[in-house]
Amino acid sequence: MTSQFLFKLTREVATWLTLALVMCACGVSAIPEAAPAAVPDVDGSAALTSPCEPGPSEIALFTDGDFGEPCAIRGIGEYPHSGGNADQMGLEGDTPSSIKVGADVEAVLCTDGNFGGICQKFTTDNAHLGDEKVHDDVTSLKVRQRGYLACVPNADQVALFSHADFVEPCKLKGTNGYTDQAFSSLIVGANMDAILCTYYIGSRCAGYKAFEPEKFSPIYAPAGTLWIEKRGSQSCVPRVNEVALFEFPGSFGPCVVLGVGDYQHSYEMELANDTLASILVGESVQAILCTDANFEGECSDPVTSDNTSLYLGRYYNVGVSSLQVQWRGGCIPNAEQVVLFKDANYHPPCVIKGIGSYHNASEIGLPYHSISSVRVGSSIQLCACKEENFGGSCDVVGTTPSLDSDYQSG
Repeated sequence: MTSQFLFKLTREVATWLTLALVMCACGVSAIPEAAPAAVPDVDGSAALTSPCEPGPSEIALFTDGDFGEPCAIRGIGEYPHSGGNADQMGLEGDTPSSIKVGADVEAVLCTDGNFGGICQKFTTDNAHLGDEKVHDDVTSLKVRQRGYLACVPNADQVALFSHADFVEPCKLKGTNGYTDQAFSSLIVGANMDAILCTYYIGSRCAGYKAFEPEKFSPIYAPAGTLWIEKRGSQSCVPRVNEVALFEFPGSFGPCVVLGVGDYQHSYEMELANDTLASILVGESVQAILCTDANFEGECSDPVTSDNTSLYLGRYYNVGVSSLQVQWRGGCIPNAEQVVLFKDANYHPPCVIKGIGSYHNASEIGLPYHSISSVRVGSSIQLCACKEENFGGSCDVVGTTPSLDSDYQSG
């Protein structure tokens, strides 16, 4: 025999009134499901406690903006995939639209599984993830103690992080070398300098930013643009009869010291072609910089002082491919020498030659058909011919101060 009983359950003020119909059969009763926990609302009525209020060491993800449920709470740990299992982030991929962050933790949200794609750190609540870098595309999650760093550099290191706000993956780098990864934030150790090339003209670094010991984020830095060196450890310091060449403006980066001489190709300068960006000049010498190999193209006026951002007039975009380092004052012959200048009006580059026979441009040391002015020592004269091996027309030059500007000697 089946009986029905209606019970009225009355609770105190600020509690829910619940009706339960209990069906009893064969002496076994069905127990009513427990009512949701309740707390008093501001007006004294009852209000449900939200199931997605994270504790200090938790975060809550919401499928809708403005913290709209359904939602999932996760504690400290790594959740490489979307889904509802305990080892997953709690929601399906590409569904989280807002987040709440506990006071003791931070969250790293990534757009791809296994923490790939774009990753972004959150230390405060965010009601609209669609406005952030990760958008609504979150697929993996890390929850960790606030202030966590996967790479901590010592005083002689720099830490490079792939994402802004010091979010891993990351690497620790030592001195004197380029990076081999793109990065978006970095930490510079106390004894280090990091020099970032901010833009290039051709293959030459034309702008830079120097980072002293500190944390920096965000930064856009493609792979291979950062040079790291010890603070105050300038490795290329020229003596009075030398110049120092650098691949970065500001006298930073890979460098070489050269003495007096002719450097007709970039490989003789020991720098990659068109990468020279700054120069230090010893007090007894000067440098002539040319845009092409063999002192061809356009050549600078003598550089007699340090230049930390080379500018060759309108030829700046071309770069430097050959170089002369001369004693200051230029090419001055003694009584038994001549000086041959590439350009008219004794404009360098130039070479000094003693008594002898020079059959071609290679032996002379200037480009073929390029000599435009000469200086002749008081005890000798010069026979200058227009073709190799003394071919073509020849002129005898004694005290004549300069050949015509269109004179092209072989």
